[in-house]
Amino acid sequence: MQLLLRKHHYPGRLIAIEGMDGCGKTTIENYVAEHYRNRGVEMLQTYQPTDWWRQDPNVLATVHKTGKGEQICDEAVALLGLADRANHQRMFLEPALAHDGIILCNRYVFSLFSHYMAFGGVELDWLRTAASFVIRPDATILLMARTETAIRRVVARDGRNRDAYDQRAPVVERIMASFELLAEANDIDQVSTECEVSETAAKCIAIIDRIL
Repeated sequence: MQLLLRKHHYPGRLIAIEGMDGCGKTTIENYVAEHYRNRGVEMLQTYQPTDWWRQDPNVLATVHKTGKGEQICDEAVALLGLADRANHQRMFLEPALAHDGIILCNRYVFSLFSHYMAFGGVELDWLRTAASFVIRPDATILLMARTETAIRRVVARDGRNRDAYDQRAPVVERIMASFELLAEANDIDQVSTECEVSETAAKCIAIIDRIL
């Protein structure tokens, strides 16, 4: 699915790092940011969804089945996800880009679409239209890992929890497949993390260097 993202005209640069839990997003993000700092280039690090969405009691009750919020419908969860991204874009991304900032964003709107492409729940054309306000990153990197690798990393980080969606192979495979479809339709660079961190980071840095 090709998204209807809009091109920005700010002097700054926005780089999104996407992928399934356990693919190495945070590890690579920090490595890349440190690399550029050593070159005298300061990168602003941020993430989506923000804590506004992550800590919403209704989202927690619906998505994670925790807390005392109320269950809400899939369309409401999706719209809250877009509202969170709209606020993050207006209040953080656009001001930083306007001041020539270089931003590394851990997850972006592609994560929202990968979920609904994998599991349904909302009409995708409706969601694509609703998300047309989102600015297109100057570069998007999709980090890829084998299912067993991603699950092993998540278990090492969080401990074994067989109810966790990111520790269930069929779920991980469906989300990864959705990410791959998004990458093919939206000119997203795919980089494997089935190698040394330094090797993966070098490939990501080469991609980023093209737009700096």
